[in-house]
Amino acid sequence: MKREIVKREFVFFVLGAMICGAAVAAEPQTIDLVTARIEVADRENPSQRIAAEELEKHFALLAGERRPAADGFAFRIGTKAPGAADAPEWTSLAQPTADAVYLWGDDGTKIKKNRYKVRYGSLFAAYGFLEEVCGVKWVRPGDDGIIFNPKKSVAVLSGWTYRFYPPLGMSLIRAKDTTFAWLEKWEKATPGPLRITRETAAKRASDDARWMLRQRHQTREVFGYGHAYVGWNPKYIHTHPEYLAMDEKGVRGNPKGPDFDGKRVQLCLSNPAVQDQIIADWLAGGTNRYLNVCPNDSQNHCHCPACCAWDADEPGEDFKATKSDRYVKFWNILIEKARRFREDVQLVTYIYANWRYPTRREKIAYPDNFIGGIVPSIYEDSCALIREWNKRGMKRYFVRPNYLAYGCAMPRGLERFLFEDFKRNLALGMMGVDEDNWKRGRAMDFEIYALARAIADPALDFATVEREFLSQFGVAADEMGEYYRRARLRGEAARQKHQDAKGGAKVRALDDSLLSGSAFEGHTEADLDGDLAVIDRALAKPGLTAAERRRVGEMRLVVENAKLSLRFVTLSTAGHADADFRKAGEELLAFRLAHKDDMIENWGALFRAYPVEVRLWMRMGLKKRFPEVTDP
Repeated sequence: MKREIVKREFVFFVLGAMICGAAVAAEPQTIDLVTARIEVADRENPSQRIAAEELEKHFALLAGERRPAADGFAFRIGTKAPGAADAPEWTSLAQPTADAVYLWGDDGTKIKKNRYKVRYGSLFAAYGFLEEVCGVKWVRPGDDGIIFNPKKSVAVLSGWTYRFYPPLGMSLIRAKDTTFAWLEKWEKATPGPLRITRETAAKRASDDARWMLRQRHQTREVFGYGHAYVGWNPKYIHTHPEYLAMDEKGVRGNPKGPDFDGKRVQLCLSNPAVQDQIIADWLAGGTNRYLNVCPNDSQNHCHCPACCAWDADEPGEDFKATKSDRYVKFWNILIEKARRFREDVQLVTYIYANWRYPTRREKIAYPDNFIGGIVPSIYEDSCALIREWNKRGMKRYFVRPNYLAYGCAMPRGLERFLFEDFKRNLALGMMGVDEDNWKRGRAMDFEIYALARAIADPALDFATVEREFLSQFGVAADEMGEYYRRARLRGEAARQKHQDAKGGAKVRALDDSLLSGSAFEGHTEADLDGDLAVIDRALAKPGLTAAERRRVGEMRLVVENAKLSLRFVTLSTAGHADADFRKAGEELLAFRLAHKDDMIENWGALFRAYPVEVRLWMRMGLKKRFPEVTDP
């Protein structure tokens, strides 16, 4: 398979085949993976060092043994093929000759001794060879996610070359909830036997990071963003309280108290001193080209008359209905001030929460100095939202959804929706994507894989990605495909029901705590029993390898956990006997304790999931049985 990445302004699509300019092997050739040798031009370079590690690891898996020979076929990492040009920026290239495969690319630059500004040209070329020639796929993090057919040798087709250029300016799926610090936070509501060790957390985090590389995710345009004013409440509450938003009672600052140093503080946007302070802070930092002004994560907007005058509310409308106009006016003022010092400044901001709705009066006055981070709800038409903001002057934008910030037990079946929604957003011109808060668990494996593949290769179709993912189940791929289609049809219907509905924040869910609604509504116990019957047919297939049987079995545990969780949540509602609720809770807890080592799950996220489980476990008196559990 040959590939060419064609560049447009801020939009990149994988369009088709390209033949590299240098000479290639004239005939198909067979490479012995047992005796092949791996040469590295610069072992200190992270890209080249990891490329060598990955080739060695995968050749050993494929061949079952390794005996590199001095006269073996060579894989030359970091060395361009004879007669070939240097790789352009961010590009990966691979090309075979009669006695070697050359893997090279933009590997970054050395900053200091043993320190590099890292890019992954050679590494991504190695992954291209492993995928396209050796047939390797990486369906999830860790060794168990490496899917391959054993072989001692591989044939390189005549004319094969590889070329890769990251299709988006920013390619990111966050995996921070798999680091120990985040797991520790989640696990405050988790029974001790289900907590994982620091070593396990570190291994998972390492596996996640390596998996992202295997998916060839890399960001070409790096700019700072994120809630920009998390420290303003304690910093200014005593000296400049007028900087902080005024509540409906006329009180400035966060209601949690003057020392609160979180992201729940909004500013008094209309105050010229606030605007000047932001510019002064930016100047003190050296006038970086990117000016981060992402609002804090709060809807406690300022009620002062000057800020309210910037709104475009309709008569009688709820105060929190939309705050987009006041924010666009604020951003325009900041850009105007910043341009006095740097004309090419790029103001970066979130278009989020109740300031994500299209403005009614204001327009972006400086489109060439503005980058919007669109945060759509999973229950709305993201493309319609983007188009409306484009009409208001937005040219450059990235999409930063919380679609993956889901910590519940119920499979959602949204892999196809997420895959196609990403491609629709890309077609409108998005410069990048930042998928936030992936909480590791088998229930979302397909969603994560589908998104990861689309980000690296937008030309792929869903059927191809589905075949890749299902290949992990071997001879049971058809049966497991039937299971995923069952869950998908229900999940997509439930999501569409919410999109078609009218209402408030719960209908237009943006964040972790509100993403569970359609998942629980979309499935019944009878549905899940049907899923289990399909998976049991998969387990009964003759010819499953031990690894394939383990993967199928783990998905059965995921569905069992979902069924018990659904019963637990359902029986907690009014009209059900407390004794039945407690029995369901005991059965769910016993299941999780019994299978804690049989499935990869972020148990802390499940127990702490708000508003789904955490209040129910408190009602069950979990703290009495497990004193280490604390209120979240």
